[in-house]
Amino acid sequence: MMRKKQQHIFIAISCFLGTFLILILLSYVLPTIFYTFTGKPIEQFVHLDVTIANNPPVIDSIYAVPDQAIREGSYSNISISFVVHDIDGYQDINLSGSSAWVSNEVGESRMSALCYNSGIIDAHLLNVTCVVPIWFFDKPSVWNISVKTKDRTGAGYVINNGTTFILLKTVAFVISPSVLNLSTIVPDSYNQTPVNSPLTLNNTGNAFTRAGLIKINATNLRGIDDSSVALYAGNFSVGIATGPDLPECGAPLMARSTYRSISGAVLQRGNYSINNGTAGQEELYPCLTYAGSELTPQQYSTAAEGAWTVQISG
Repeated sequence: MMRKKQQHIFIAISCFLGTFLILILLSYVLPTIFYTFTGKPIEQFVHLDVTIANNPPVIDSIYAVPDQAIREGSYSNISISFVVHDIDGYQDINLSGSSAWVSNEVGESRMSALCYNSGIIDAHLLNVTCVVPIWFFDKPSVWNISVKTKDRTGAGYVINNGTTFILLKTVAFVISPSVLNLSTIVPDSYNQTPVNSPLTLNNTGNAFTRAGLIKINATNLRGIDDSSVALYAGNFSVGIATGPDLPECGAPLMARSTYRSISGAVLQRGNYSINNGTAGQEELYPCLTYAGSELTPQQYSTAAEGAWTVQISG
C-alpha cells in the first residue's frame, strides 16, 4: 500500500511540473506561431510620461542711460532698454511681466508704466524697452536702475547690476500773482500791505534754494500822471510771514535796483501743486513801510523803472 501511495504522489508531481514547463514553452512559442500564420506581431502597450523642463529667461544686459533732465513743472519719460535671453525662444517672454524701476539714495522710486518689444535680435534674444516717468521735483542725484522679466509660465529673473544714470539739477520757478495791488495808499502813513499778498514762488525745478539765495531787485513805483513823486523802493520790506501784527513790515528794507536777500526765505524741492505753502513753495509778503506826505492822488507803477525782479539760485 505504501509503495502505491508513493507512486501516486510521484505521478502527481510529475504531471504538475510537466504542465508548468509546457506553459513556459508556449509563452515563447505561441507568439512565433501567431506571427508565422498571421504575419502580425502581438501588440503590447507601454505608457510614457515625458516632462520638458522650462527654462526661465535671463537678462543679459541693460543698455546705458545718458544723463537726464527734468521737464519743468511736469514729468518726462525715460527709456530703459535691456536684452532678455530665453532658451525656449523669445516668444516665451511675457512683456506684461516685464518692468523697470529707478531709485535714489533718499528712497525716491519710480516704476515703469509700459514695457514693449523694441527689437528681435535672434530666435532667443529680445530687446525690451520700459518707459519710466521722472517728475520735475525728483532729486538731482545718481539713480539706480533695476529691471525684471518673466516668461509665460511665470518664471522670472531680476537683475540689479549697478547700472545708473544721473538726473541733472534744474533751477526754475514761477511767480503768482504777477501784479501786486496796493489798492488805497494813504499819504504820510505806515505799514500798508497789498490786498493780494502773498507773492508765491512755485518751484518748477528740482533744486533746493537755501536761505540767503532768494533775492529781490526792487524799483521805485512812480506816478503815472506826475512821475516826480513815487513809492520808493527803500520804503518797502519783504518778509516770509504775515499776521495781525504785520511781521513783514519789520523785515529788512529793499534798495533801488539792488538785489537784497529775503531773510529766512527758502524754496523747497517738492510738488507745488499740493499748494500748502511749503512743498515746493515759498510765500513772500511785501509791505510799504512808509508812504510819503508828498504823494498825490494818482496811480503808481513800476512801468517807468521796470518790474521788480525775483532771483533764486540752487
